[in-house]
Amino acid sequence: MKYNITKDKLFELFIVKNMRRNEVAEHFGCSDANIKKYLQKFDIKKPFDLECKNKERKVVINCLHCGKKYQTQKFRTESKKYDSKYCSYSCSQRSRYLGEEHKQKIRNEIAARRRARIKNQTPKLSGDEKKKLQEYYLNCPKGYEVDHIVPLSKGGLHHPNNLQILTKTENRKKWCK
Repeated sequence: MKYNITKDKLFELFIVKNMRRNEVAEHFGCSDANIKKYLQKFDIKKPFDLECKNKERKVVINCLHCGKKYQTQKFRTESKKYDSKYCSYSCSQRSRYLGEEHKQKIRNEIAARRRARIKNQTPKLSGDEKKKLQEYYLNCPKGYEVDHIVPLSKGGLHHPNNLQILTKTENRKKWCK
């Protein structure tokens, strides 16, 4: 093996100094997986009391939704990928909920897309055009509706260029004419 990892040195770093496996890997300049193999090869395992000490390496932070204090592992506060902001899954879900009105707008957009797909009136859309379509429905004020300028029944496409925002009464008067 190309790394100069001895049983004594590994024992000293991993058990005596109570370093984490990734810290030991950095010390030797190899990967975490290599250290894991060496630990298995030399049959070195952390005693229970050291495992308990490692569990003390936690950080107390406040939940962004409910404000309750909770414990999390330190790396979750330092890493963007594994960032911990909420004390529970339900808090994270509730923080993303934007209300019944928003939910209804999303449903309207999905229904319009489905109706257009059934009538084969959906052209290939770029990512920007898909966003524009969704923004039409999300930014539609209360009392207004998103309308197809040329109706789907008359060959109009479900495309941002064919959409407009009308009041409910104007949209009902226009209905498929």
